[in-house]
Amino acid sequence: MNNLKITKSAAFLAITIIIQTIGLPQIFTGPLVNAVLVTAGFILGPVPAVIIGFITPFAAFIRGILPGILGPMVPFIAIGNSVYILVFVMGFKHFGNFNQQKDIFYMGITIISASLLKTIILFIAIIRVLPIFFGTFLPGSVVYIMTTPQFITGIAGGIISLFLIKFLVKSPSITSVF
Repeated sequence: MNNLKITKSAAFLAITIIIQTIGLPQIFTGPLVNAVLVTAGFILGPVPAVIIGFITPFAAFIRGILPGILGPMVPFIAIGNSVYILVFVMGFKHFGNFNQQKDIFYMGITIISASLLKTIILFIAIIRVLPIFFGTFLPGSVVYIMTTPQFITGIAGGIISLFLIKFLVKSPSITSVF
């Protein structure tokens, strides 16, 4: 990675950490963080975005956005973020022409697929892996936190990122900054 890409990566990481630390409710924080991750994947490529996606769950845990009982989920959230980003990057490579109706349809499929895969990873982790840490199954409310809201915030973040990316593509002066 060259110095410019490292600087841009640091800027995207700073944006995600700021979003996490300002204390918005999860319904706002989750989509915004997901949107930044996907936008970073579009602008920087998959590797820097995945690195940012690995750091964000640790920041969420430290910030207290992620309840303490879910500390063992941090690596699985990082993996889920990585899959989420990679699916989007592949989708953008194949369907990133925002001027064609069919590509917009396929980007919708990409948003749903990325969000669903991330949710499945988290669901498997919380149903199969975390009980090993705790010696028992976790309450339904804890399982819920790692599934349905994650799917919803994934979709919302994907939609927000499409608008951000479309704006950035149309604004060469902004794109040059990022």
